[in-house]
Amino acid sequence: LKVSRQRYKSLFEESTQPIIYINKLGKIIRMNKACRRFFSQIYQKNQERYFFDILKTTDQELMIQKFKETKQGKPQSLEVTIMSENHFEVKLQIEFIPMMVDREVEGVYLMLKDMTAELFAKDALMKSEERFRLIAENSSDLIQIIDRNGRFTYVSPSHERVLGFSMLEFSERSIDDLVADEHKELILDVLEQTHNEDHAKKLEVKFRNASGKSQWFELKIEPVFTSDGLYHHTNIVARDIEERKKYEKELRRLAFRDPLTGLANRRLFDDRMHKVNAKAERDQIPFAVVMLDLDDFKSINDQFGHDAGDQVIIQISKRLLNTVREMDTVGRLGGDEFIILLPEIATKENLNRFIKRLEANLDKPFLVENQLLTLCVSFGAVLSDRKSINRPNSIIIEADRALYEAKRSGKNRSIIL
Repeated sequence: LKVSRQRYKSLFEESTQPIIYINKLGKIIRMNKACRRFFSQIYQKNQERYFFDILKTTDQELMIQKFKETKQGKPQSLEVTIMSENHFEVKLQIEFIPMMVDREVEGVYLMLKDMTAELFAKDALMKSEERFRLIAENSSDLIQIIDRNGRFTYVSPSHERVLGFSMLEFSERSIDDLVADEHKELILDVLEQTHNEDHAKKLEVKFRNASGKSQWFELKIEPVFTSDGLYHHTNIVARDIEERKKYEKELRRLAFRDPLTGLANRRLFDDRMHKVNAKAERDQIPFAVVMLDLDDFKSINDQFGHDAGDQVIIQISKRLLNTVREMDTVGRLGGDEFIILLPEIATKENLNRFIKRLEANLDKPFLVENQLLTLCVSFGAVLSDRKSINRPNSIIIEADRALYEAKRSGKNRSIIL
C-alpha cells in the first residue's frame, strides 16, 4: 500500500501537465509541481486557496457552470483567457475530470494547458506562410494541413521525431493511413463535417507510429475557408497525450483495485456481484461466494515484519487467481481477508470441489524470508438461493458468518452453508 501511494504521488507530482485537485466547494486540496510553477509565473504574490479566486477571467460564470456539471459526473472542458500580473494574456484550456468514489463525485481534477503558443501558431499561419513554417518546424506537436480528400499537403518535421516516419513517406499518405483502425470512421466523419462547418473540433484518437504501435493524440481540427466562404483546407494540431491517458488509467485502477495485490476491492466486487446476481435471477443458475482468511496471520508480521507479511498476501493472491476460472472474481477486503465470487456454480458439490482445490493450492508452503512456512486458512462459503438473489448483500453476510464459524470451531477448516 505504501509503495502504491508513492507511485500515485509520483505520477501526480511529476506529471509535466499542471494538475489541481479541488473539493466540491472549489477549495484546492493539492496541486502538482508543474501547476505550482505555472501559477508562480502568472501570479507571483497569490495566496488564495480557492481555485475560482485564483483564476480570474471574464468567463468566470461559464467556468463555474462547467465545474457544476462535472460534479454531476460529466467531464467538461473549456478555454478561457486570463490576465497575468504583468498584464499579458494567457490562453488556457481547462479539463474538468470528476473523481468518482462509490459512484459519487468526491472532488474534481483540473488539468491545465497553456494554449497561448498554439493559438499564436494558428494566427501566424493565417498571416504568413513563412512565419507558420518557422513555428511549425520547431514545434513538438504534430502540425498537419490536409486537403478535401484527407491527403497531407504539409506535415511538420516533428512527425519524423515523434512517429518515426521519414518526411518522404508522407507525400503519398493521407490522414486515414496514420489513424489506428478503431478510430478511422470517427475521424473521417469529423473531417467530412468540417467541409461545411466553420468551427474547430477536438477529439482524441490513436496514431500508428513507424513500428506499428499506437499512441494517443489529442487533435484540434480547424477548417479554413476562403473569403467567399468556400472550404479550402483543414489544419490539424495533434498533441501527444499518452502520458495523460496512462495517468487516467491509473486513476481508474486505483478506484477499483486493491493497491497491494491488484485484486478487486470492495467497490469493484459489489459491482460484479450485482451483475452476477441479475444473471442468476434471469437464468436460474446459482452462484457462490467464498470468504477466507489466514489463521494467526499476525504472528507472521510479528516474527518477520510487515514487508514479509505483504509478500505472503501477494503470494496468496497469485494462488487464488491461478485456481479460479476466468469468469470468477477474486477480491481483497483488507488485511488477510479475501472474497471470491463464483458465477454459475450450480450445485453445492461443485462448490465443495472448488474449495478442495483451493485448500490444496494454499496448503503448499510459502517462502517467507528464505524460510518455507505452511499457513492455515479458514473458509466460509455460501451457495445462492432465491432468498439471497432477492437480497444480494445477504449472501456476503452469510459467507462471513460461515467463516466465523470455521474459525470458532478450530480454524484451518471450511464451512459451506
